[in-house]
Order: sequence, then C-alpha cells, then structure tokens
Amino acid sequence: MKNKLHRRGFLKNSLAASGSLMLSVPLSAAAFPNTTAASKCDIRLNPFGKQLEISGKIFDASGKKVLPNTTLQFWHFVDDAKKKSHRGMLTTDDKGRYQIKLDYPSNTGDRALNFGFDLSNGAKNYQTNLKISEFDAFITGEHWEANNQLEDNLLFPKHSKSDHRTMVEFNISLNNQK
Repeated sequence: MKNKLHRRGFLKNSLAASGSLMLSVPLSAAAFPNTTAASKCDIRLNPFGKQLEISGKIFDASGKKVLPNTTLQFWHFVDDAKKKSHRGMLTTDDKGRYQIKLDYPSNTGDRALNFGFDLSNGAKNYQTNLKISEFDAFITGEHWEANNQLEDNLLFPKHSKSDHRTMVEFNISLNNQK
C-alpha cells in the first residue's frame, strides 16, 4: 500500500509541476493566428525542442534607411510548396527589426527549408523567399535582383547553429511595388 501512495503522490506532484510549467510559458501566436505582435513572433509549441530563429531588418528602397511599422507575414512551405505551415505575422519595431522563433520544421529530409515572406507598409508590398539548409541560408535570384542595393554584409543571410538552435539573420529591402 505504501508504494501506491508514494506513486500517487509522485504522479500528483508531477502533474502540478507540469501544469505550472505550462502556465509559465507564454502563449504562442499559433493560438491566435490572426493577431499582429510588435517586432517579435514566438510560435514555438515546444520551447525545449530544436528551434529556428529568423531575425533581421527591413530597409527602404535605397537600402540605407530602416522601415519601422512594416507588416511582415511569413510561412514555411511543406510538401513541395503545396501547403503552408508555421504561419505568423508581426510588425517591425521603430528600428525596422523583427524576430521570429519557431520549432525547427521536421520531415524535410535532405531538402532545404523554404520560407515565404510578404511585406507591406501601406504604400508598398513585396514578396520574397529564404531557403535554409542544415549548414547555410540562401536567397533566391529574384531576391538578389530586388535587394542588391543592400550592402553585401546585409544582403546575404547569416547562418549560425548550436546544438538545439539554428539562427538566421535575413534583411530585406522593400523596394518593389505591386
């Protein structure tokens, strides 16, 4: 009997601890898919799993001035671009910065991850893509043509990796009108 009481006590305490842990983790944007957050969007469902963090700045057409209050929508293409996943939306801060945190997409095999971005600041709209492999991040030819006014240290994505987190710095110039 004593063993059962100890086991019940352990289970009860474990349940209480996991419940309080869940309350301490901020709600993700995935729970509120149509909300706009300021400059940061955290849609991780597992804050302790493998993570991807994409951050950067949005610049004007000259590539010199940052654009505050620019709306950035993003998504990850899955199943060879037939389905969108890891969707979110945010607004850049007063220094044109943004940051996206999400669970590292799984089931990609050896293929690079493909992320789509849609930017808007009221007067201009622009769509672009970013590709992320296990070892590097790449821009498309279209992105290079539309953003080559950025200095090379801003144009090409920077990729770094630790045991459980991949970080990519990705800057964009909003110079195309639709």
